[in-house]
Amino acid sequence: MISVLAAACLVVLASGACGGSAKKHSTTPTSSPSVAAPTSGDPVSIKNFAFSPTPLHAHVGDKVTVKNLDPTAHTVTANDGSFDSGSVPENGTATLTLAKAGSFPYHCNIHNYMTGVIEVS
Repeated sequence: MISVLAAACLVVLASGACGGSAKKHSTTPTSSPSVAAPTSGDPVSIKNFAFSPTPLHAHVGDKVTVKNLDPTAHTVTANDGSFDSGSVPENGTATLTLAKAGSFPYHCNIHNYMTGVIEVS
């Protein structure tokens, strides 16, 4: 009986020794994390009822992100109608695709005194 009890204790002790170690292992991801669609150039920020930077320099085909940091909605609308963000709400974003080269003055349709320029080459 004692030998059976001793054998059982050895089995319990041995199985505890086979458990995982206290070390923490870090893992390496097998794929890259997903990211939002890339944008080119600098973003346009709207803050204190002003666009920044102006002028913005970009290239044909660039996608420019507009971020509204004001507590009210704004638009980014080209004077010639070549792009229009639509209404960008507080803390909202919009993406503009610059399709052709040139100098593009723009404004906010809601607050016409807000103006900027995008230079596209």
